[in-house]
Amino acid sequence: MKAQALRSPDVWLAVISVGLIVGAGIAGGQQGLAGLFLGIVGTSVSMLGTWLGVRWVGKVLADDSPRWQGAVVPVAAVVIKLPLIVGAMLWAQRLGGAAPSWFLAGLALVYSATVKWALSRQ
Repeated sequence: MKAQALRSPDVWLAVISVGLIVGAGIAGGQQGLAGLFLGIVGTSVSMLGTWLGVRWVGKVLADDSPRWQGAVVPVAAVVIKLPLIVGAMLWAQRLGGAAPSWFLAGLALVYSATVKWALSRQ
């Protein structure tokens, strides 16, 4: 049973996440941790904005009539997601040092978790 639990994508995603945080702290110091944080938060908000927008469009298309009363949050999320991720990236770049590299590591972590989530819903 334990061997099967270690093969679970959830366990490996958690191990990789903790490893990235420890690695960012050791190899990148404060700049590495800040870059990783910016990558995780910026990409998470961007992915959430995309998900909300796609979900809203799916509901509108399924009902065959636009429901504009519920459009404020998804439309706002889609509109602000690109400037937010670009702003986080530029902030990491301004921090310099290891921050841009760890920003990309945070971005990759969120995308990996999103792919895992999407595959688990099938």
